[in-house]
Amino acid sequence: VAAGESGEAFVRRLSLIAGADIAASDNLTGSAALGGDWELKFATGEIKASIAIEKEVLEAYTYTLGTLVNETFTNSTVRGPWIYGGNDGALFNPTNGVPAAAQLIPGITGGTVSGVLPALGGSSPGDGALRLTPAVNLREAFVIYNNPIPSTDGLRVQFDFYSYGSSQQSSAPQPNISPQPGDGLGFFLIDGSVSPTRTGGYGGSVAYAPRTGIPGIEGGYLGIGLDEFGNFSRSAEGRSGPEPPPIPGSSIGSFRPDSVTVRGNQANGYRFLTNAIVPFGIDNIPTSIDFSGPVAGSSFNFSNTFTSDRNLAKRAVQITLNPSNDPVNPSRLTVAFDENFDDIYETTLIDIRNLATENGAVPPIFKFGFGSSTGDANNIHELQNLVVETINPPTIAAEVATIKTGPQFIKSEGSITYTITTVNKGPAPATNVLIQDEIPFELLRPGGLPPELIASNNGTYVNQTKAVTWPLIPVLNAGETLTYTLTIDLPPGLTSGSSFANVAFSTSSTFDPDLSNNSGVLAPGQIEGPGVVFTTVVDTVADLVTTKSGPVTTSAGSSVTYTLTTTNMGPDPAADVTITDSIIPGLTGVTVSDGGTYDPVSGIVTFPAQTVLANAATATRTVSFIAPATGTDISNTARSSAATFDPIATNNNGSTTNKDGTPTNSTVTTSIAPNADLATTKTGSTDAPAGSLASYTIATVNLGPNPAEAVTITDSIVPGLTGVTASNGGVYDPVTGIVTFAPVAIANAETVTRTIGFTVPPTLTSISNTARSTSITPDSTPANNNGTNPNATATISIDAVAD
Repeated sequence: VAAGESGEAFVRRLSLIAGADIAASDNLTGSAALGGDWELKFATGEIKASIAIEKEVLEAYTYTLGTLVNETFTNSTVRGPWIYGGNDGALFNPTNGVPAAAQLIPGITGGTVSGVLPALGGSSPGDGALRLTPAVNLREAFVIYNNPIPSTDGLRVQFDFYSYGSSQQSSAPQPNISPQPGDGLGFFLIDGSVSPTRTGGYGGSVAYAPRTGIPGIEGGYLGIGLDEFGNFSRSAEGRSGPEPPPIPGSSIGSFRPDSVTVRGNQANGYRFLTNAIVPFGIDNIPTSIDFSGPVAGSSFNFSNTFTSDRNLAKRAVQITLNPSNDPVNPSRLTVAFDENFDDIYETTLIDIRNLATENGAVPPIFKFGFGSSTGDANNIHELQNLVVETINPPTIAAEVATIKTGPQFIKSEGSITYTITTVNKGPAPATNVLIQDEIPFELLRPGGLPPELIASNNGTYVNQTKAVTWPLIPVLNAGETLTYTLTIDLPPGLTSGSSFANVAFSTSSTFDPDLSNNSGVLAPGQIEGPGVVFTTVVDTVADLVTTKSGPVTTSAGSSVTYTLTTTNMGPDPAADVTITDSIIPGLTGVTVSDGGTYDPVSGIVTFPAQTVLANAATATRTVSFIAPATGTDISNTARSSAATFDPIATNNNGSTTNKDGTPTNSTVTTSIAPNADLATTKTGSTDAPAGSLASYTIATVNLGPNPAEAVTITDSIVPGLTGVTASNGGVYDPVTGIVTFAPVAIANAETVTRTIGFTVPPTLTSISNTARSTSITPDSTPANNNGTNPNATATISIDAVAD
């Protein structure tokens, strides 16, 4: 919010409106792993309160606000949809035996193994940079982020650049200016639908604008030249005007060393738009620049102190393009420098109030890139710490996630197959989804020749970038999934013990709130990621797959049986296969097949190791126990291991899901329902004369294992009896002939009794009556209390009495 002068002014104005002191962030906000923080470094007064979010929540926060691209260029590799070119569009040639650093191409200095961008070496990983040109004359280079980014929410681009180490300076075309290094580097925005194969002109055209006989960069919309030599501002060498306007108080002409120059779009001939001198210079060690005068006998001071130390030549720049629908400053373009490296871009040198008015309508999507060139003068030109953000909160978002699966171990001289799954988790459709896979150097054939591979769905491999790229997906709807496969033959000479990592990554033109699950870029020290597969070559491989089956529900006190199945998917026999099952401690009635043992303390069942499980063979084990009365769910997991290397650990190590999210079926969770087994019996008179009293006793016992709640005992006699008595408040219904007792709770192993008496009627010869009991607690064996048990029925024979 408070980035740059305009951000600070906004916060100050907001403070006046609110009548309160306000603190705001002036840099990337959010996850530290993604380059953000939670520091509110700008304030209009003394702020005593802190952010009202718990520290634990801030530390666990996995996003940054509106980040489209975040690339430091400092590590050993770069991933993403980058394309590049050197002199005449040259690409890295991995087969000619010439080191990348000696070829006429750009690359990263923190790595030694080339990938999407060439690795030039020379710096330690973590301390590298993207080198566009060395200090050599007549060099040109570009890199482009070759997937469009949206401009509808505005763009803020920050990066550090370094121009230093000149080995050759060239005379200036204007008197009173000493020889200068050259030429410069530039940032450009181009039409999102094009993919240039070469830059614009070299030298003073800074790889963006045309040069005599050489066209400007294809699709150019805006070029911002960071020009140490001074030619980018001139209408010379094929570049169009107009000439820069005079600087008040200075006699300097159109040649402007140590300046920022902005040029326009291809349709208008890349014409000059505006220019500003950088007061501390563009290159080498920052020095105060004096471009006033000059007086007779003196010279302009454009001579920065030369250095071969990259860090001493650091410049930090921020380019801001407001959204076209901004209500106050639509399409406003500013270029500002952070002179003190405190993340406050306080020195605004370029301010175009409405870029659309000056340069034509701002396209809704851009590709962006950097170019650099040298001519008769040179400098090293390097970049670090690129961040591209939106100005406004993104209006739409699509979280694209890419997961790669493949074997952790592989036999030599075979082939390896990877599966790449990309899903749009929404909420919006993702546009221009690009999926790539970086082939590890170890899988190239000898001499740097391309690997033998098969990519599904028309994926294509380019040896200069060692990457497989699949056709661009115009729209990936929310919830939609793409699945690609990639099979690569292992080259000869890749012997046992060799290891390599293969990385897949994806990008989209739609804002993605979480780049960590699709960028292929790992945080420092991180060795695992959703798109990364590490593989080691071994002599033998056996893929064990262990699954488990069993009931998902059962009753307390019942017998539960699980079946464990372990299959060797090969290709080799598996040696010393051990199968285990983790249940819970303290079970009773445990029975285990095949000599397995149950540890009541740990709850683990262990089966004796099987010496060999042949390829395609299956081992089956069973575990049974009595479901405890605790009523809790039992989650238990089967696992297997072997002395032979297993290429896919997740399908037998107890993981709930594989890396791609598919279930392993190694765990069964059984819900145990309460169970109270009620048994109801009845005893009493079997023979009685009419008119006498008959009595019965009803006994209901809870055989457990759980307490029985709200037990209702009933007795079905006959209607119309007289002299009926019932214990415990029982009530006789003369219409139905049923006696009902009030509900009671019966503990496990407890017995309750009820009695009934009545006058034997003279009109009947016998009376058959049945006792029953019910409970709100489930009963797994209802037959012994629902009246069907013969012991629950008593029959009395009635003897006639003579009158």
